[in-house]
Amino acid sequence: MRKIYVVRHGQIAQEYTDRCISRTDILLDAVGKEQARSLAEWFLSHSISAVYTSPLRRCKDTAKIMAGDQTVCVHPQLAEIQVGAWEGFSFAEIRKKWPAEYAARGEHMGTTAPPGGESFCDGGERMHQIMQRLLYHTQGDLLVVTHGGILRGWLCKITGQSPDQVFSFNLPYGSITEISVTGNTFQLEKTGYRPTEFPGPEEIRFLMEKYHTPQEVQRHCLAVADKAMELARGFCVDTKLLYTAALLHDLCRTEGRDHPQKAADVLKKAGYSKVAELVLVHNDLEAEKEEDICEEAKILFLADKLFVGTRPVTLKERFDRSREKCKDDAALAAWNRRWCLACRLSERYMR
Repeated sequence: MRKIYVVRHGQIAQEYTDRCISRTDILLDAVGKEQARSLAEWFLSHSISAVYTSPLRRCKDTAKIMAGDQTVCVHPQLAEIQVGAWEGFSFAEIRKKWPAEYAARGEHMGTTAPPGGESFCDGGERMHQIMQRLLYHTQGDLLVVTHGGILRGWLCKITGQSPDQVFSFNLPYGSITEISVTGNTFQLEKTGYRPTEFPGPEEIRFLMEKYHTPQEVQRHCLAVADKAMELARGFCVDTKLLYTAALLHDLCRTEGRDHPQKAADVLKKAGYSKVAELVLVHNDLEAEKEEDICEEAKILFLADKLFVGTRPVTLKERFDRSREKCKDDAALAAWNRRWCLACRLSERYMR
């Protein structure tokens, strides 16, 4: 059995993400370069016999950073699906200029091509043919750096997924999709996973900017992260996971009461599931049994309750403030449950 590791190139500048881009040659941004460096660390622990990349710079640069001294082969057939007349236009502009074609593609996303371009299925078939040829002429495991569109089309083909569901595959920038090959059979093993479980500093800054996290909220998150590290001393915890989740726990604070769910959704889509799980429960731990709650979640919950903004407070002060917001018996019962849990946790972690 052989393996093909297909990498979607690193992140590109945000001004292009709301535009229809295929063959426009865009560079990686700072986050994309950071993602490529994370991929390079992953690459060192894998035995890869050959590296292939799309001819577009965002892929070539990702591949070169990843592969280091190993030869990178450029293959034109790995380029992104061609979007024809829509190249460079925003999706709002496309909807206005080509309303019928835009609607038709929306109804059958995988099989309808833009004017003068390719469909996802066309691109998937092109990638399937080149992958068969590359396997025939090589041995061992392969690394292929390409684009989200052509990869989605190929995954539909090899899995039998409906082309209309082409966007059901979560393929973040800088992610890895793992495929095993036995004879002529391709088997999808893992989809769109990150080489590391945590976003780096550039990506954290980018997420804060993208989701308009206010500066005072960012300062609160940093204070909570530092407190969480203090509380974690002497306990068996994943400190990097805890610190990262604390830094991002209020990422979507401007969304109001639903901000934990919103932030968790953002982080899960970005490929950081473990961080997302902690962020989701930072405001309220609702597991039936306290022993079912991981140490990291308990510490983050408690650390967050020890601040109002960046000002340290006692649990009593913090909970007295939140009790005033309880409008009915259900809200008061939930408040009381959180208060009792925070008190128990303080006995464990605030020695």
